[in-house]
Amino acid sequence: MTDLKNYALDLVRTSQPSFLLLILGNPAGAQGPAFLEWFKGQFRDELRKLSPVFRARLFERDGVDITWGRFPPVPMKYLALVDILGGGPEDAHKVIEFAQNAYATEASAGEVATWLYYPVSPKYGLECGDMPTTVMVHYTNPVAGMEAEYAEWFNTRLLGHAPVFDPLVSAQRFERSMYQNPGALEPDYQTVAVYDQVGPSEQLMEAFKNPPPELLDMVSLDNEHFTESAYLPLV
Repeated sequence: MTDLKNYALDLVRTSQPSFLLLILGNPAGAQGPAFLEWFKGQFRDELRKLSPVFRARLFERDGVDITWGRFPPVPMKYLALVDILGGGPEDAHKVIEFAQNAYATEASAGEVATWLYYPVSPKYGLECGDMPTTVMVHYTNPVAGMEAEYAEWFNTRLLGHAPVFDPLVSAQRFERSMYQNPGALEPDYQTVAVYDQVGPSEQLMEAFKNPPPELLDMVSLDNEHFTESAYLPLV
């Protein structure tokens, strides 16, 4: 029995990420091409070698605004989603420190923000693994005083129904960690949700026009502190 318990603990430690780190960055000035070469090459290679990193995926914000201009995006164009294994924020600190130092020492890199979140829901829908997919990211907050209603609505209604919006195939919610070393921009969003998307953003926008009635009761969602963007995979 002890061996079985140890096996189960090892399995959790080596396959269930404890944190999601969002590394949000921009190139320096007109250094876009050089930055992209560095971001997809040296930066990604070194990031994936770090011991706490389970998976690291790189993205560029889609030129299609899925909010129809209603919500300004997070001001960084490039995103790395990093799944981190380990038991505490000290493991994430290694990755945050690496990202901030890498941006600070790369001539083509500009500002960078490092936001740390932890999972608060299972992943609903398909597990896409390492298959390159577009992702949609919700950056959200609850209305003050309605945190419990917001969490229940998000987990039981929004996430479970997300795949009805073509081309979304999965959804997972994350809460902001108390441990932050944010860099250039504070993480003003209590929740982020990440959705795997297997079709163009124009298709997603069409699906948004006819949401299921059960998703319209969004009184606990703070629309004054909300945005969402689609991000294209960088391979």
